[in-house]
Amino acid sequence: MDDDETNFTVRMEKSKRDEWKEAVNSSEQFGSLSQLVRYSVDQQIGRMGEEGMSKEEKEIMDKMEAENSRLRTLMEDMQETMEEIQESHLSTTEAEALAHNQTQTLIQEFNHGGSDE
Repeated sequence: MDDDETNFTVRMEKSKRDEWKEAVNSSEQFGSLSQLVRYSVDQQIGRMGEEGMSKEEKEIMDKMEAENSRLRTLMEDMQETMEEIQESHLSTTEAEALAHNQTQTLIQEFNHGGSDE
């Protein structure tokens, strides 16, 4: 063993150790349990992001954030549409009131003009 190498002991149930050994025996990639463990740990570390999430968890979070953003945009669009409808409704109501007032003025002028004759 080199000076920069060390041993690392792992305590586990015998059935789990046997399962790992069987994986090594059926694998062409690993010649020993140590190789499997080193490879597996390196893979897990590689999957972990800066926030301590695996790549899969990060992908899920990214999808959720994108969906959240999409929903937020839809809600903003709906709010704008509602405001436009309200403005349009107010404009229509104001136009109807103005038309009503003009009609009343014309009726009064007609009635007033008709009583002068």
